[in-house]
This record gives sequence, C-alpha cells and structure tokens, in this order.
Amino acid sequence: MLCYFQLQLFLLKRGGEEIYVGPLGRHSCHLIDYFEQIEGVSKIQDGYNPATWMLEVTTQSQEEILGVRFSEVYKNSELHQRNKALIKELSIPPPGSSDLHFPTQYSRPFLTQCLACLWKQRLSYWRNPPYTVVLEESSIYTGGEYLLDKVCCRLLRTTNTKDEYFKAPEEPINFLDHTN
Repeated sequence: MLCYFQLQLFLLKRGGEEIYVGPLGRHSCHLIDYFEQIEGVSKIQDGYNPATWMLEVTTQSQEEILGVRFSEVYKNSELHQRNKALIKELSIPPPGSSDLHFPTQYSRPFLTQCLACLWKQRLSYWRNPPYTVVLEESSIYTGGEYLLDKVCCRLLRTTNTKDEYFKAPEEPINFLDHTN
C-alpha cells in the first residue's frame, strides 16, 4: 500500500490572522497559483525561491499598495470553505469510539522528572569545566573566609565588648551573595 502525504502550509500574517492554509504542491505550485490569482500580486520569476516570493508579496506594505487584505481574501476563498468543512467533518468522532483517557496528568512520575533535571544540570556543568572550576574555587574561598571571620568574631566576643563584635566584616557573606 502506497501512502502519499501532501505538505501543507499554515501561513499567518502579523497579528495571527490566517492568509493561507492549504497544500504546497510540487515546487509550491498550489501556493503560487493561489497568490497569483489575487489581483495585483506580481507573478513569480523563473528560478526564484517560492518561499522568498511568498514572503515578499504578503507583506503589510504590499497589502497597502494593492489595497487588499490577504486575511479577508483567504476568509472569502474556496480553500477556506474546504478547510472549514474538513474541520467540521473531522471533529465528529466515529461511532463506537471513546474519548482519550490518561491515568495521570504527567507522562513521567515526579521522581523521574527530578532525576532527569538533575542529570541535565550535571551535564551542563561538566560541559564547561573552566566555569565549574572557578565556581568551586570561589565557593571554597568564600567558605574559608566565612569560617575565618566566625573564628575571629568569637575571639573578639570573648575578649571585648559587644560593640566590637558587630564591627566584624561581612564581606565574605556579600561576596557569596554576588557570586551565586
């Protein structure tokens, strides 16, 4: 059995309005025929890229020059009517069919999703070793400074007044906030 699928194009203009929904055809012949039938649209030149031509003839400035709205042309076209009829036909479920049912909201359990995220995070760090080394070194340096300051503060607290305790530098904590 030979199955043949025809490529379809869903073309929107700025603002999300449909200006062409239909088959492309061999070498975009259906698309070209559709737009060349619109009065004032220039014909495609031999050897010209159909995608480039289509984007050039459907610009907003071309709509203003031609005095036509491509979205209105499409809404009034036979192609649009055929698409609406096809949508209506395919929207009716066949007799005896049942609605789709999924046992859970998510495709994978929560733990599996967490492990996948952790695995991707690990890969992203190890793909960039210089960044990982700098991050680890700065964390070790910051942790060492923090511990050293805590020890100094404890010594100050036991020998002096509370005022000197509050004069202890907080630079390692600030550095930690800025590096992470």
